[in-house]
Amino acid sequence: MPGFRIAPAKEFSSIKEALGLKGRTAVLCTIINLNPEELSAIASDSFGEAKLLFETKESFKKARVGELARVFGNAFQENNNVLINVESIQSFDNIDLKLYTQVKGLEARFKVV
Repeated sequence: MPGFRIAPAKEFSSIKEALGLKGRTAVLCTIINLNPEELSAIASDSFGEAKLLFETKESFKKARVGELARVFGNAFQENNNVLINVESIQSFDNIDLKLYTQVKGLEARFKVV
């Protein structure tokens, strides 16, 4: 089957924890502001905020204000602000968060990769 597969994030993290991780991370957050001129957004996960930097208009169009999203990318710090170069964004608005949390807990418990 043609196509490619993006390597999984090493682990899920909060926005604050994302800075300490090497390589790709995934953050579950709410989009709170969009800036179409910069192709950027501000996201919050209740522990901190990050500026999301999108490479293309197509990926930027997937972000919606008020939406719960899972963001994959590399985090870095600039002027005491957390920035994430977004590789992929996935809407979590239709996900059952209680069930999702239970599954992640079981995966961690049984070390499922």
